[in-house]
Amino acid sequence: MKNKLSYTFQNHLKDSLKDPQFKIAWKNSQVEYDLASALIKKRLSQKIS
Repeated sequence: MKNKLSYTFQNHLKDSLKDPQFKIAWKNSQVEYDLASALIKKRLSQKIS
C-alpha cells in the first residue's frame, strides 16, 4: 500500500494530465505563467514589491 503522505504535486499533475480538458487548459496557461514569472523576476531585480 502506498503512503498517501508521499503523494506529491508531480503525482497529482501526472494523473490530472490524463484528462484531455485539463491537459489543454494546462498547456494554455503556460503563456500566463511565463508572463507572471517574468514580472516577478523584474520586480525582484528592481527591489520593488
